Amino acid sequence: MSIMKREPVIAAALLAALAAVNYSQMRFLPMAAEYRDLLQLRRLAYAGEPLLAPAVDDALRRSDAIVASCNHDGITALVDLLTWQADKITPSENREAWLEKLRRIDDVSVKGLQCEPTNGFFWARLAFARWFLGHPATEQAMLLGYSQSYAPAEMPSLIARMTQWKRVSSAVRDLAHDHIEADIRTILNYAPPRDAFAQLSDLPPALADMLKTQLPLVSPERLEALLKVSGADKIFTAE
Repeated sequence: MSIMKREPVIAAALLAALAAVNYSQMRFLPMAAEYRDLLQLRRLAYAGEPLLAPAVDDALRRSDAIVASCNHDGITALVDLLTWQADKITPSENREAWLEKLRRIDDVSVKGLQCEPTNGFFWARLAFARWFLGHPATEQAMLLGYSQSYAPAEMPSLIARMTQWKRVSSAVRDLAHDHIEADIRTILNYAPPRDAFAQLSDLPPALADMLKTQLPLVSPERLEALLKVSGADKIFTAE
């Protein structure tokens, strides 16, 4: 075949490839818009900005494509936004709505873990949902233990776990003592000082006792940095 004859064939192949790329990009445009919506709403929600409930509900209804695509940031934003919604509901006033949000967090977290089995944040959010759905202490300790094993020092996962450690029963704390202690130690030694203060300043008595056992192990330089935070002397001073 001559060069002249081959050129139209090559051109046709290139056009077909470009058309396929353009189709693929167009096909994902709706998901990109939904992804941006979720990220923006999540940012506003956790910044304490006022949000219109219909806007949040609409974004959540259009999120199936994000879950199906295993989009990490999208699923993370989705789980966070659902958790924010659940925390806004007073269970005694609207128990069914609260349970529906918890079930959705459970479902999306499981789907997220099918995409990323080692995602510590999804394990922590799954633990949150299942605790309030009435699952046993042994499962709670196991799920939070998985979260720590896979993400021992990632701040979003650490914060999600610490929030949950403060809520759980003494049975969970007994089962997960080493995991809780390790999280407290990690925050104490490596989190930005303001974050460390925020996470460790409102511990229940059992966790506060664990903090006290870790304080003597903190280096003088690190302790000095922690104590620069206003009010930190009340929690970071060993008795």
